[in-house]
Amino acid sequence: MIRYVDELGLFLLPFALFFLFLAISGREVFAPEHWRGARGWLAIAGVALAIAGLVTETFRGERHDGVYRPAHMENGRLVPGAFVPPAAKP
Repeated sequence: MIRYVDELGLFLLPFALFFLFLAISGREVFAPEHWRGARGWLAIAGVALAIAGLVTETFRGERHDGVYRPAHMENGRLVPGAFVPPAAKP
């Protein structure tokens, strides 16, 4: 779930930039008439950025070879989960 916080941020980025644009240009930031025409385009830009972020994360993400061994107890100590190399085939 935490992984998708980045995509949420990318989705909200166009809205934040438009908010800053309105603030810098001296317009009323919370006036509905300034947001009416832009909401759809901002949503489309946000979705495009979020999808681009997901695709980039998919292709540039860290790859693990081997098998994941979950956290477990050994001799009364917690051993954290880790990827272990696959067993060598004879």
